Amino acid sequence: MPAAESPRLRKKLTSFIIEDPHTITRALSLMRVAHNLERIGDHAANIAEDIVYLREGHDIRHQQNKPLAPSP
Repeated sequence: MPAAESPRLRKKLTSFIIEDPHTITRALSLMRVAHNLERIGDHAANIAEDIVYLREGHDIRHQQNKPLAPSP
């Protein structure tokens, strides 16, 4: 989930809770699922960065939108 999606989703689910209190449990569960999916994506990105470092020998962490050089 892109970084901008999480606040939008949280805002939308919060509005559902305000409109209908019966949705509290379901909305909170969806918020937790979205948070955990975001964490899974972060962990997958970290693993991929480690693999690139082990294979290519250069650190690609904290580089935004920079293309990688092709492998020799």
